[in-house]
Amino acid sequence: MWRYMGLMLLAVGGAGTIKAQESFEEYRRRMRAEFDAYRQEQRMEFEAYRKRMNEEYAAYIQGTWRHRQAEEEILPLPDDNPLPPVVPPQEDEEQKPKRDRMQEIHHVIPKLAPKPQPKPFAPIEEVPEPYTDRYTLVYYGTALKFRLHDALRFQMRGVDKQEIAQAWKRLSGEAYNNLLNDCLYIREQLRLCDWAYLRMLHQLSEDFMGKESNESILLTAYLYSQSGYQLRLATAGEKLFLLYGSEHGIHGKRRWQIAGRNFYALTGDPTSVYICEAKFSQEQPLSLYITEEPRLALAPTAPRTWRSKRYPELHAEVSANSNLLDFYESYPSSIIHQSDISCFAMYAQTPLSHHAQSQLYPILRAAIQGLQEWEAVSRLLNFVQTAFEYEYDNNVWGEQRSFFADETLFYPYSDCEDRAILFSRLVKDLVGLDVALILYPNHLATAVRFTEPAAGDYVLVNNQRFTICDPTNADYPPGVTMRDMNNQTADLILLE
Repeated sequence: MWRYMGLMLLAVGGAGTIKAQESFEEYRRRMRAEFDAYRQEQRMEFEAYRKRMNEEYAAYIQGTWRHRQAEEEILPLPDDNPLPPVVPPQEDEEQKPKRDRMQEIHHVIPKLAPKPQPKPFAPIEEVPEPYTDRYTLVYYGTALKFRLHDALRFQMRGVDKQEIAQAWKRLSGEAYNNLLNDCLYIREQLRLCDWAYLRMLHQLSEDFMGKESNESILLTAYLYSQSGYQLRLATAGEKLFLLYGSEHGIHGKRRWQIAGRNFYALTGDPTSVYICEAKFSQEQPLSLYITEEPRLALAPTAPRTWRSKRYPELHAEVSANSNLLDFYESYPSSIIHQSDISCFAMYAQTPLSHHAQSQLYPILRAAIQGLQEWEAVSRLLNFVQTAFEYEYDNNVWGEQRSFFADETLFYPYSDCEDRAILFSRLVKDLVGLDVALILYPNHLATAVRFTEPAAGDYVLVNNQRFTICDPTNADYPPGVTMRDMNNQTADLILLE
């Protein structure tokens, strides 16, 4: 094709002679120059579009702000009368799965499907600048660098509409482009989920502009909105608030419903605010899914020893990453699909950290290598049933609290949902089988979809058989339901 194009570039010259007006290399250089010019033009158009969107947003800020009262909180599931582990007598016949027995299920919660993270509504142009120093933020023990310097500090004389709009116009100038690009780059490199990214922006803004200052809230809001996220600005008295739109309902926080979406205050606990309903095109709500482990610096805790009573070879010393634990401590409990029980799926679908896997998984893999599915799952089940000490959340924390798998491997006590979450993670990662959670009144168990014959109690979902496995039913094998459980009142939560 290139040879043909070269021939087509021949033309008739003066005096009737034919000559090549440009060589292939000259043509390629010209095409490259034209492409670069086009790309530069596109960049200018994108930057002009961003500027216009922010100018329109600033103009909207100066319009009407609606007074709104907060709505009721979404309360977490109560921890009323949770069931303790059942330890069978040594010769209990119930330890053995009986004939197949299908259990009825009240309701099935479909798999949760995370969406891609938001993107800026227009590309952000890099700006050449003489500053070589970088502003350092220590975020959960991890040192981060930003192109942020004293010239980018600003002050607000209050939170009236004109003052906020004027500050927003300043922020939307190109001076903050490099900072915004740094934030987006770090989000990608550290694999930060939406919640981790919002907390990083807020911590950076407070560190730079002043803790609990209106300026830090506005800087957070600007960086967050330009990254493609949904928010609304609000005021109460002399304080500015960032209300972030959430795909999920969040437990224990006052909310505002705007156009069918729940919004939550990033800071404080206001009950009555004035809300600016200005928005950006293509904005997306925050998601609380954690699809990848955030790449935080490693700060190992002292290890704990976990050992199965029936299979002593299933034992390991496991330390946790205290930086990751601190991040999980900040994580809000939430629901999706308007289902109160979907909160457990959020924890179960979060991967176990690479640090914990590197200590635990080689030992567990060696102990189940070469075994049939049922025997491998039986050993992992006994490990979770007997290696961990049971205690009620109310006795330890004073309230209901669920653990990510890493937390169960760190804290000295756990309860039924913590064990079900950890066990589902182990089966999925080490045996490669599909798993689900089963929520009874006051109790959470697990179900496993074996691909080989497995006897015992099971539920049928979409013509797929899930065998009940209860990590709290101490020393019982797969296929045995805990005593007094009525599956007709149970809900099943499918996991990705």
